[in-house]
Amino acid sequence: MREKYASEQEANDRGIAKFDRSFVERDGCWIWIRGLCTGGYGQISVNGKYWRAHRFAYEMAYDVNLTPDQFLHHTCGNKPCVNPKHLEITSQLGHVDSATFGNKYKTHCPHGHEYTPENICWNKNGKARECRICKYARIRRRDQRIREERQRLRAEAEDEFREGMKKLLLKYEAADALAADAASSIVEGQPPQPTGQVRL
Repeated sequence: MREKYASEQEANDRGIAKFDRSFVERDGCWIWIRGLCTGGYGQISVNGKYWRAHRFAYEMAYDVNLTPDQFLHHTCGNKPCVNPKHLEITSQLGHVDSATFGNKYKTHCPHGHEYTPENICWNKNGKARECRICKYARIRRRDQRIREERQRLRAEAEDEFREGMKKLLLKYEAADALAADAASSIVEGQPPQPTGQVRL
């Protein structure tokens, strides 16, 4: 790979050097260790242009210019892999079919649970399978989050209610104190009662 890069234009040297420092070899794959795009593929900037790292590697290795309608299929099934030997050109339809074919013959889910008849459930259209253990674990986690959120909201509501009751009681106590003060003032300042007969 480095011998191939040595013949490229000097303008690409920085990008090529960056590429060579951006992956580690593991089980034959060149695993990209820098930034990934939303699809899970490696991404690299060369001369101000952003590339999918595996497309950059393929073009540099085989001295080709891929067109937008040419897709690269990972024969290893590992999206972060940038090893040109693990890439083959295909169409968009072929790319989708290859991915479906690979998933069809997987024996275990990403979490290591075996795909047995008892551990498989299908989506509504019956075309995508899912690990039953993982699905139920996900549902339990979702239900747990819902319960925790409800408990949090209930606790907040109870705290607000208690705080409101405390404020209301304080207002009542203050009003009672004011009423008692007013009553005592009236009693102490009350004029004496007349002793003679009252003329009409």
